[in-house]
Amino acid sequence: MGLQVWTAFHLSYTFAETEPARKKQRVENGKARRSTSTMDVTNKSASKSATKRRIFFTEAERQAVEAGFLKEIRLAKVPGKPDVVNFVKQNPTFSKYPWTKIKFAVHNMINARKRKEMDSA
Repeated sequence: MGLQVWTAFHLSYTFAETEPARKKQRVENGKARRSTSTMDVTNKSASKSATKRRIFFTEAERQAVEAGFLKEIRLAKVPGKPDVVNFVKQNPTFSKYPWTKIKFAVHNMINARKRKEMDSA
């Protein structure tokens, strides 16, 4: 009885239902690439024309970030979102920047400090 139930259950599934669909690959310039639909290609070309220009921190803003996250920089700890949001509340001039930009600025300051220590050693 158990074998019949298992067989009926097993036969109800097909190989196509259990295996994920795979995209066809094509070879370009000696490398295998996944084929893309025409919609993907148009979206890629549209995003290239809509690239954003980089906005750099001014020297005063950079010094304010460095002073605000001095503890994190010394501990080599990248601040989390709550830390950055609190910093933005205390310094409203940074409200025009996304919190991730400030976080990555601190991250880059930490890496620069590490590089500087490695070069001097």
